[in-house]
Amino acid sequence: MVAFALIALVSAGLRAAAEPLEIPWGTAPRIDGIFGQSEWEGAATAQMEAGDGAIEARVHLVHDGQQLYLAFEYVENPHDELIFPEILISPSGVRTDEWADVDWWFHVSATNCDAQGTYDDYSRCAYMRPLWLGRPNYPTRGYQAVHATEIRIPFSMVGIEPGRPFGLALSVDCYPSETRGYWPDGASVSSPATWGEAVLEPCATAAAVAPRQIAYCRQPMDGRGAHQIYLINIDGTADRRLIDAEIGLNHHSWSPDGRQLAAVGYVDESTWSIYRFSAEGTDLTRLTTTEDVWDTEPAWSPDGRMISFTRAYPDEDDREELWLMNADGSEQRWIGRTGFAAQWSCDGTRLVYSAVRDGRCDLYTCAFDGSDELRLTDTTGDEAFPCWSPDGGRVAFARRVDERYDSWEIFVINADGTGERQLTSNRSYDSYPRWSADGAMLSFESDRSGPQRWEIYTMNADGSHVMRITWMPGTFTAINGAWRP
Repeated sequence: MVAFALIALVSAGLRAAAEPLEIPWGTAPRIDGIFGQSEWEGAATAQMEAGDGAIEARVHLVHDGQQLYLAFEYVENPHDELIFPEILISPSGVRTDEWADVDWWFHVSATNCDAQGTYDDYSRCAYMRPLWLGRPNYPTRGYQAVHATEIRIPFSMVGIEPGRPFGLALSVDCYPSETRGYWPDGASVSSPATWGEAVLEPCATAAAVAPRQIAYCRQPMDGRGAHQIYLINIDGTADRRLIDAEIGLNHHSWSPDGRQLAAVGYVDESTWSIYRFSAEGTDLTRLTTTEDVWDTEPAWSPDGRMISFTRAYPDEDDREELWLMNADGSEQRWIGRTGFAAQWSCDGTRLVYSAVRDGRCDLYTCAFDGSDELRLTDTTGDEAFPCWSPDGGRVAFARRVDERYDSWEIFVINADGTGERQLTSNRSYDSYPRWSADGAMLSFESDRSGPQRWEIYTMNADGSHVMRITWMPGTFTAINGAWRP
């Protein structure tokens, strides 16, 4: 077996294996599996070589104060081998000879998998915990090499924090050569005592870490006046109007880089159109211009290239269709499906949406071109406003549980239709769930503070620790929360 050694070079941004690997604090890169040099500028970097130098790769590491980011960049791979990255973390940094309950292992292959307290044998490779993300995943059929793998791991999942050393080992497994290597050189997966030591560079200041934010729509309770979009920190501070538009704006979606939003603009009673504007509240641009239709519920694709939306025909019994367009508004097309409130899967290949069939509203998925429709729910209740988790493993949605009180609750379900779980339980309207970027939390709207008085709430992904973050003036309500990436 050819040794696939990971060599840490000492130079700018590089650390020797015997020294703690200092992982700098910086701007969060976009985890899409497409390596961009500018995204990873300033990251700590280690170089890997194999096959007498024929295969060359680099690992880039950075953190944003809340999550650890890694990019395995495959610079030279002349035989197009499949290179599967692995990450091992011992949060305590204690150099024990055996795995502890708090130690972690992560592996990216056809799907993401992980194990806590042991090194796994890949038999559990699946979306086990919807908190971390590795992209791209290798195809389950065929043979296709990738040029980079990007990974994001929340600190809250693995128990690490800036300034505190922890144990770290990196591993790569190459196929079909069956070569494998580790950093530090000679590390053993069975013995954390052989792993290297890493430390996350402290953030410049606590205030310098950008707070997580949610954009929401503030609407008048009496229906008079324009709907407008506001931005608020998730602790309820810094509530401000995001854009000063002459038209009402609602049902918004962030671009994957958090720099733009798509939203519904109310042109007049018969025409609603999709608009785009910057996160600074400038450059409001109309994207759809068809008259006498309601274009609503835009959703940006994960690669930022397309926007899905719902087109309703108010003169035709409000018939609703799923449409796509490029992010600049060009090439608008119906994908051949009826439904509404579509959201993208994390890999951009499928949509999840609500559709009324035989008088019941259920959840469905289909390929983004409209093919391969699959039914996700089949119950006596109505389900709406689905949202795929950041890793694609689960879908959050709202279900009407009591028609007498128009009571809706938040549920989650596995992407294959199994493992349904109820998260909220109120005789109120809990709806419009949206995942945080790390999958650890959900936002939702609820009128639990009073009939028809909606506010934005957050909770952990398991339904615990519900927090109200908006407190609207007496004549307004808050709806349609969406986390800023």
